[in-house]
Amino acid sequence: RSMPASATAVRAAGVDRAVIVADGEVIDEYLARTFPALTEDQLVEATRSIQPQRHEPGAIILKEGLPADKFFIVTRGQAQVVLAGPDGTDIVVARMNPGQYFGEIELRHGGTNIATIRAAPHEGLDVVALERETFERLITESPATREAIDQVVEQRLEEHEAAERQP
Repeated sequence: RSMPASATAVRAAGVDRAVIVADGEVIDEYLARTFPALTEDQLVEATRSIQPQRHEPGAIILKEGLPADKFFIVTRGQAQVVLAGPDGTDIVVARMNPGQYFGEIELRHGGTNIATIRAAPHEGLDVVALERETFERLITESPATREAIDQVVEQRLEEHEAAERQP
């Protein structure tokens, strides 16, 4: 399938987002990059249901141990993946930049958040969020997307387990 020819930027809910216009329909560029195996129709439908969010520097987006219900894609700024150290201090084990995503592990495996995700302390963080139901529908409709997400999940779980074993 070919990507649409024209691209433009729109301002939605106070968040700058890059979009692609396809036959008069709008597709979020970050969704298109994150889910390249989805059809244009699936991307249009997903774009309609994303929720742009803006977070202040240092704000917590996901809290370790709490129930998970959304999938997030970073669109501006940097997210920090934080685990609690043995002495209770925060340890930043990874950073996520625009185009990277989080929340997929919990949505694929169930359970609560395995880490805290917060906006980097020096700048705010913009994300687009997909509800669990939309995320699950997309990966059910697209086996290639499900396979790609599951590969990332397995890799991140290995990294998470290695980080937890550090003294």
